[in-house]
Amino acid sequence: MDIPDQVFVVRTWYERSDPGSGAWRGSVTHVATGTRWYFAELGELSDFIRARLESASLLELDVNP
Repeated sequence: MDIPDQVFVVRTWYERSDPGSGAWRGSVTHVATGTRWYFAELGELSDFIRARLESASLLELDVNP
C-alpha cells in the first residue's frame, strides 16, 4: 500500500492578554484539502495531524482493497 505524502503548514504566534502575560496560539493547514485548524495546546495540533493521516490511510485502503 502506497499512501501519498501529506503536507501540513504550521504557524505559531504569541498573544498577549495583559501586560506581562499571554499564551502561544497556532494554526495548522492540511495543504491538500485547505482545511485549517486553530489550536491553543500542542496536543490539539497532534490530534489534527493524526486524524488527517488516519483518514488518508483509510481512503487508500478503500481505493486499493
